[in-house]
Amino acid sequence: MEVARKNIKIKPGETISIYFIGDVHEGSGNHAEKEYDRAVSIIREHAKSETVYWVGIGDYIDAINHKDPRFNPAEIAIKYNIIDLANLAVKQTEHFYERTQSIFDRNLALLYGNHEEAYVRHNGFDAVNLLQYLVYRNSKEEKAPPILGYTGFLSLAIEHTKGNVFNIALSHGAGGGGFREGYGVNKIHDVFRWYNADCYIMGHIHRMMIDTQSKIEVRKGVGDVIRKKHLYGTNGCFMYKSCVGTRGYFEGKPSPESSIGMLRLDITPKKDREDWITELVKVEL
Repeated sequence: MEVARKNIKIKPGETISIYFIGDVHEGSGNHAEKEYDRAVSIIREHAKSETVYWVGIGDYIDAINHKDPRFNPAEIAIKYNIIDLANLAVKQTEHFYERTQSIFDRNLALLYGNHEEAYVRHNGFDAVNLLQYLVYRNSKEEKAPPILGYTGFLSLAIEHTKGNVFNIALSHGAGGGGFREGYGVNKIHDVFRWYNADCYIMGHIHRMMIDTQSKIEVRKGVGDVIRKKHLYGTNGCFMYKSCVGTRGYFEGKPSPESSIGMLRLDITPKKDREDWITELVKVEL
């Protein structure tokens, strides 16, 4: 786990928007290619007029080669050839970077997904480190996004506000295969039960769900009881559960179809921290 801090300057009344990109699975035959390219375009266009950022929450690539028990030739995207199996994760990482390059100047942090972590353990190649290097090599400011691990914190320091820190707890997530309608909400509360933040975001389960909970606390130095809003979100993905002509490795599991898209966190700071307006929004594609 790592912690990253970002200082943000805004104008009075301005809204900060943060998109969450994860479970892209570049290289999978079930990858939602057109929808992902549209997501990148949405962020790029939004960033022209607003204070806009994004966070990567893992599984950028599929990283399933011939040594993986999930391997099936029908699971791999047809743009990859047999010769690519010798260097599959590298090829997929390069393709992901090329398709995402136009918005990396707005990236705040990167997390590992279970696919990247499994590939490190079994094949000795770190796709997220390569992605970070590609960003650094091509950055005009010679900066690379911080890597937070599988789970981490992103602390936003909003200038010109009182009590100006907004903390986001991030994890690629846990679970999978849950088929009941409330599974995602239950799982995110389980994952972050022992964390304390303003907003909690995870991916992994390929289902986009939002929950809001108010927690009662005493305001420091005053003694007034206030209700502080906490946001919970399980992110969408860019990989269909099942597609004609492919053999997705989880298409037979008892879970709903994937939610194609991404979450967006909107923060409108006010003078007093208790008055901030915060909201999670589903961007369905």
